[in-house]
Amino acid sequence: MNSGNPNGVARLVENWHNASRQHAAICYDLEGVNVMTNTVVRRVLFEGNVAVGVELDDGRHLFATKEVILSCGALRTPQILMLSGIGPKLELSKFDIHQVVDLPAGQSLHDHDSVNIVWRLKNPDAGHAFGSPAFNKPEYGTGNPMDWIATAAAPDEDLQRAADIDGVTFESGARTDYEVTVMYGMTAAAPVEVAPMDGTHITTGVLCLSPTSRGTVTLASKSPSDNPIIDPCYFTTEHDRAVLRAGMRCALQAMESMKEYVVEETPPPGMPRINSTSSDEELDHRINAMAWSWFHAGGTASMGKVVDSQCRVYGVDRLRVVDTSIMPLPITAHLQAPMYAVAESAAELIAQIA
Repeated sequence: MNSGNPNGVARLVENWHNASRQHAAICYDLEGVNVMTNTVVRRVLFEGNVAVGVELDDGRHLFATKEVILSCGALRTPQILMLSGIGPKLELSKFDIHQVVDLPAGQSLHDHDSVNIVWRLKNPDAGHAFGSPAFNKPEYGTGNPMDWIATAAAPDEDLQRAADIDGVTFESGARTDYEVTVMYGMTAAAPVEVAPMDGTHITTGVLCLSPTSRGTVTLASKSPSDNPIIDPCYFTTEHDRAVLRAGMRCALQAMESMKEYVVEETPPPGMPRINSTSSDEELDHRINAMAWSWFHAGGTASMGKVVDSQCRVYGVDRLRVVDTSIMPLPITAHLQAPMYAVAESAAELIAQIA
């Protein structure tokens, strides 16, 4: 999958070490960095159009010696930008926030939406799934209960029909549209609980990796402690439904071939079972009920619209954004490793001003 053609089946590679997931604070040396926990930033402080520091929610001011860098993620970074006066005039005027610069902060939100399909195991006592007493090998505690991922392109004819509905042009070519994986157990990434975490079920996860729907992040109030209003606008394009349907049919067909291990699908409460021959309408009914975020949000401070190619916010000085909010388009992959690469590149750019 790292050879230039990402489609196919590959071992799932996770960022774990000694049974602990490796987040940035573990992977990178923080010597000389003062981390303030339980500290909420209210807004960026400006002198004219120059960022000079931040105001905390308790009223304290912290001043920058060179630059202010926002790395609050695709949901909180646009909130801080708008609270600081950087955003659409209509949105800021709702809360009488003085506009510093008119930029589309909070727009163009993209995410990898997903649908999980749950399967009842034929022999749960064999220890094939998390929750079973027999699922107890030491290596099972060193990562998520998953071994592989498969990625593929949706059929051209499906995407052409979707493009006709969306009123856009479809261009055939090499691409990746969806991901399928199997989790040895139940997953919390679903709107409702379908089955217990007791070793009797496994789950196939299907991700739309090439979404064309775009959502928004807007302000709920002037308080940074209040969650922003997140409207992902999932499935506002037919393309995204077509991709998920293709991925679901792939997952259903694969699991239907595993009768040695799987009895049948366990549908969500009150819903009929689906299979690889289900109609588009039947699959859409399941998508409408069970679609869920895979927590790969980005785009809300897009490069080219909100920041330039060096992560500097347009229209102001000494303010950068370095997180997934700057990704202008969704990438057909999980975001942790690519974001680390973006951050390392940004660090090199920032070091040049030191």
